[in-house]
Amino acid sequence: RRLHTPWLPAFVALAALFSGCGGSDEQGELIGRRLEFRLPTLDGRELGPPDLSGQVVLVEMWATWCGPCRIQAETLEELAPELARRGATVLSVNVGEPRELVASHLADVPSRWPALLDQEETVSRDLGVMALPTLMILDGSGTVRSVEVGVRSAKVILTLVDQARES
Repeated sequence: RRLHTPWLPAFVALAALFSGCGGSDEQGELIGRRLEFRLPTLDGRELGPPDLSGQVVLVEMWATWCGPCRIQAETLEELAPELARRGATVLSVNVGEPRELVASHLADVPSRWPALLDQEETVSRDLGVMALPTLMILDGSGTVRSVEVGVRSAKVILTLVDQARES
């Protein structure tokens, strides 16, 4: 006989939502660090925070297998017009997956942001990323002002963007 637990899927979703996909959020040592990395994009260019000087940049670290990453990506997509109005953009960094898998995923779940590929996890390892999604908010000079692990609301993201603009 099967146990009927209608609350279990909701509990699992909430636990994933607030915890991210594994790891810890002890990344405070990134605050104040200027990010200089460049990674290949799906369309064959190289791109990174130095190419977006003067803009607030949200570096979104994610993977196709990470459910909370999808939720965070949806929030960022919904915020796109407001982010643009505030002089902010997103660099969507896929962590540790092959180009073909990322391209296939983005064909099904399109994104307006450039998709960067950290296939060997060199950048994510250097930054100490231990959980996905991780969102780093950089000021106009490319300096990390906030590191957020797990899903963040639109309100929190916009507050962090405003704080980065003011710094």
